Amino acid sequence: VAGSAFAMTDPAFSGDFEFFAGYDFVGSEAEFGDSGEASINLNGVVDEYSTVNAELSGDFAGTTANPVSINAFTLTTDITGALGVAGPVGLSITWGAQDFEPADYAGVAGYEDTAFNNDTDTYVGTVWAITFADMLTINAAIYPGTYTDLDGTSEEMVGAVEVQYVSGAISANAFYTYDPNLIGMEIGTTLAYVTDMLEVGFGLTYMEMLTETLVAGIAALYNVTDTLGVGFAFGTTDILNGNFASTSNVALNAVFDATDVVQLYASAVLGNFEAIEFKFDAGAAFALGGVTYTIGYDYGGAGFKTPDWGLTEGLYFKVSASF
Repeated sequence: VAGSAFAMTDPAFSGDFEFFAGYDFVGSEAEFGDSGEASINLNGVVDEYSTVNAELSGDFAGTTANPVSINAFTLTTDITGALGVAGPVGLSITWGAQDFEPADYAGVAGYEDTAFNNDTDTYVGTVWAITFADMLTINAAIYPGTYTDLDGTSEEMVGAVEVQYVSGAISANAFYTYDPNLIGMEIGTTLAYVTDMLEVGFGLTYMEMLTETLVAGIAALYNVTDTLGVGFAFGTTDILNGNFASTSNVALNAVFDATDVVQLYASAVLGNFEAIEFKFDAGAAFALGGVTYTIGYDYGGAGFKTPDWGLTEGLYFKVSASF
């Protein structure tokens, strides 16, 4: 059946790739490999109203290569379109193995996940999306949990619902996710105001797993000129348990397009207001066509452009591309 379905498709191929090399002065060790950002999306068009999607990723670090994994395999159908129903209301349904990812409108100024990572794990189930006048969308997911995981344990039922509103410069969402196998229960919202000159994002998430906590973040980007942007971010990961100061950090960054090819950047982070931890990341990025080559120095693990491999202090080089 799968073979006959794909035989009639017009496939598309997209994804992200990142390779890095670096040297950590503290650990006196070199590291190289894929930083975990490499992923491939395969899309097959079944017909005018249905598409099949498969998301694959591989994990490589140093000389160790782990097998490629399938993160998602789904079939999505535009139900109202297939039924020939025209109007302001639309319905689409996605079936298969997938996670649920609420929108993160707070992720501006180069700082993603400012209000914590709210994604569920990957499960087999269905997601229904209802749209109203291309401004309001309601997403609802249900993963029945009627199967046994690879390690022999029975997964519990997982569910999520999200409301998104997008109009002009304003984007907002509110979401509820319940995944007792991974993140517990989360209720949150993210907001954004985006123009050519100014971008502002805010996120707030209440979490209940082993303990209750409240996570918050705000970020902003001001484009001073066409070539210079200045960003700011503040985040805290534990407001409710007396750990506000120790889990808070504030960051500033500047990105300057020196030429059409060369971009210079710098970021300073002040973390843990009790112990006062200073972090710094600076470097240059060179765009050769659609591929970006980045050389930088990170002190303390600022992580603005640093590859995701736990660098404490040192130099890094990375090659990245989206296609």
